[in-house]
Amino acid sequence: MSEKLYLVINRIEVLGANAISGPLTYGFPAITGFLGATHALNRAIQKDYDVNLTGTLIASHSCEVQSYRPYFNAEYTFNLTRNPIKRDGKTASIVEEGKVNLTATLMIEITAQTPILQKIYQDQDTFTQAIYNQMMRQRLCGGSIHKIDHIEICLLYTSDAADE
Repeated sequence: MSEKLYLVINRIEVLGANAISGPLTYGFPAITGFLGATHALNRAIQKDYDVNLTGTLIASHSCEVQSYRPYFNAEYTFNLTRNPIKRDGKTASIVEEGKVNLTATLMIEITAQTPILQKIYQDQDTFTQAIYNQMMRQRLCGGSIHKIDHIEICLLYTSDAADE
């Protein structure tokens, strides 16, 4: 049996995340957006803790694409914004940017040496507060983090294949 620690960031509310994942799909942020946020969190937290955040599980609770349709039989289109005026005072062309408001939970594996993991598990409040502070400073999938319900550390026991 081995122990694994997981960081669970519950119900992150994100406003204005990127809804265009690639050339053929839209409606939900790309997985790389979540992985990039985990990587940024990992780099920031390493200043104070000798840990690695590896692997990210994403659970989506709600996803509201910012779109409209002008009349009942029309197709949906993104709500677009016209961005800053050019230097000559004329309006810039519209670049399609699909946005989505979403609520998601991230479960991230924490890897470190056993004494460090034990210290984190025993002093969860300090570690989760550091995670919360960093998450509220950064972006997630290009959107702004509006609210985080709560953050917790989960200890899971796994059986090693070598033990069996």
